[in-house]
Amino acid sequence: MAAIRSPESRFLEDVFNHVALPPRLPGRQDVNIPSIERALIDRLLIATSKVFSGVTDGGAESLRRSLEIAKRVNLNGRLTKTSLLAAFRDLNDTDFILVHVSQQNAALIVRREKRQVPSTFYEDSISTDTKHSALSEEVVFEAFEASPLSENVLAAKGALQWDFPGNSVAIPVSDFNNPQFQEELATFLEKASTESIK
Repeated sequence: MAAIRSPESRFLEDVFNHVALPPRLPGRQDVNIPSIERALIDRLLIATSKVFSGVTDGGAESLRRSLEIAKRVNLNGRLTKTSLLAAFRDLNDTDFILVHVSQQNAALIVRREKRQVPSTFYEDSISTDTKHSALSEEVVFEAFEASPLSENVLAAKGALQWDFPGNSVAIPVSDFNNPQFQEELATFLEKASTESIK
């Protein structure tokens, strides 16, 4: 006779399976993926607060804020233009936006970055290069596959190797802050989150 398990116990098993097993297993698909993803973020928030309790360097607070943003942006397994625009508007130098485009099996990390960029200056008619550096502010988009295909997992001999990010691109902050750019990007991501590639 099988033991009767509580709904919380079954849900915890679903969360574990979602993390440990590939999606689209033969004959079974997670039935409550949005709930599982919210539970994962909630558990990460709890773990972050416990691991970083007493830490005052700001990194823990940045991670907490970024997880909260991910929770709002990826609400119920869909992206909404409104939540994306709010996240884009509030993006600062320390936080990041994690976007899961589940219908495309893709994820996107959006973050700001300041870096020193070498520039060359010429003095008068002398053609000697003098290296200087300027501060460049950019927004970096890092894209990657959200979960491996079942075929790749089952064909792997040993551990599956997976590289992150898959591709990345940086644009100037001034371009990112353009309301028309943000509007188009949010519209594209919202549409991509609802249209299946199958």
